[in-house]
Amino acid sequence: MRAAQRFERGGEADRIVRLARAHGLTPVTLLQSPPRSSSSLRDAPRFVLVHEPTGPESRSEFYGARPPIGRDLLLLSTREWEIWSEGISGRHLRPASPTWGAPLPVVDDDPVESRRRALRQAGELFWRELPSSLHRDATPGTSARVAEGLRELCSRQTLPSRFPAIPSAQADGDAVFTACLGVAHATFAGEIASEEGPALDPSAVPEQPPPNDEALEQLGRVIRSDFPAHFAQEVLALYLLPGPWGTLHQNQLVAVVSNESPLHQAAGLRRRLAAHLGMVPRDLLAGSCLQTTEPLVVSQGMLHGQLRRRLWRRPLRRLALRLESRLLVGADVLYDGFTGTDFVGTDLRAEVAALTTATAAVFQRGTAGEARELLFGAWPRTIALVTGRSPLEPLHAVHEDLASRTDRALARVGSAARSQPWGDPVSLDRGRAAPFLREWGPALIRLQEFAVEVLG
Repeated sequence: MRAAQRFERGGEADRIVRLARAHGLTPVTLLQSPPRSSSSLRDAPRFVLVHEPTGPESRSEFYGARPPIGRDLLLLSTREWEIWSEGISGRHLRPASPTWGAPLPVVDDDPVESRRRALRQAGELFWRELPSSLHRDATPGTSARVAEGLRELCSRQTLPSRFPAIPSAQADGDAVFTACLGVAHATFAGEIASEEGPALDPSAVPEQPPPNDEALEQLGRVIRSDFPAHFAQEVLALYLLPGPWGTLHQNQLVAVVSNESPLHQAAGLRRRLAAHLGMVPRDLLAGSCLQTTEPLVVSQGMLHGQLRRRLWRRPLRRLALRLESRLLVGADVLYDGFTGTDFVGTDLRAEVAALTTATAAVFQRGTAGEARELLFGAWPRTIALVTGRSPLEPLHAVHEDLASRTDRALARVGSAARSQPWGDPVSLDRGRAAPFLREWGPALIRLQEFAVEVLG
């Protein structure tokens, strides 16, 4: 049986390598991720093919081949591998023991960054995967798996004796969220030390509002209308928080409660907020909250810990929260979390690593809206920071900078951004990404290549 399994894995590896060559790639190494666990992230690739540098057209064609060559496959140039391997998914691989090809060098891990990486993975489970798993259309048992993975990760970083009881296999959404919030608070609220480095002036504001400002104002008004008074009494603040840096359609409704708030009360509040969102027009809500329409409840201490240590998978989200958060109800409690530096060089590398994973995932199972978020938002915004531009710069200035470049792919993205139906939640295309990427796939990969080139 084991011999047969090894043969099947070898056969799949040989097939990937053979088809990569047929598409003009020169494979160097093929790595396979370890079996998925409860703490694995949804978009973690199953196979990573490291190849010699080539044109973006070859990779775009390989991703878009029909029938699909492989699900959960990531293509990386040798230089991209150096940066991506520092990220969350990269550190789970064994480059010295490839499935096919030459071994890759193993880089010693810094203990501080290793711990930060584990906390960022836990943060991704709580902020992104847990809300989706609690949606009524989620696959049964998904939320219990996320809760198990969160507990597993956090138990290695803090004392598990501080965690609440493990929910039973038959536990409902409230019980699962109660356990997850208790684990997250015990883990992140202790991250109180901020780090020295460059930071925006506390009074700094973006030079212009985002393109979807009017739509988000409308969404906020609808949420506030008929907002029950007893809800307001349970929260310190209710926010419409932006998604990762450079996105317009990945906002989250987040309630912040005090550190002393009972966990079961916070779980009940989250469920009632979800019901309250039923009054919001579907297109407006789904178009503004592309990743998940489920609300989230966090403790003040937990939120401040994540802000101070930049404990998001895409660490530049701290910048987005500083500049684009919208307070709907209560008093602003974010300010005390913005101590220390806003980002450092390793954060930029972690951001590029996460965006690289997202780029591969959108080719294989993403929507057109997600592809546009990467092409016209996240990659241009990140490139602007990598090249030394101000985070306060308006988005149209970022696009104009791309449009003025001699690189044809970058200039095309910058020029087209003004005419794209991007930023309007109601007209957001939530269909398959494949038709859009047939035209824009090479440009999307070229943005990835350029960010890596600038990082050096």
